[in-house]
Amino acid sequence: APPAPVVIAVDDTLANSVKDAIKDFPGVSTSISNGEITLTGSIKRAQLPKLMAGLHALHPKKINNNLSVN
Repeated sequence: APPAPVVIAVDDTLANSVKDAIKDFPGVSTSISNGEITLTGSIKRAQLPKLMAGLHALHPKKINNNLSVN
């Protein structure tokens, strides 16, 4: 069977999901536009993989990572 198509979340739905996904990362801010998530702020290097995995699971079109990693 062919794989299921990837569903691109609508911005409002995506924004609510992203808000929940970043709640454990206080230094991280996001903006959503046209299905793309833009990350700003700072994060500890050890936390970055967990954050990115959580955001990729939301199926955005793209993630623009502008975070400062420390």
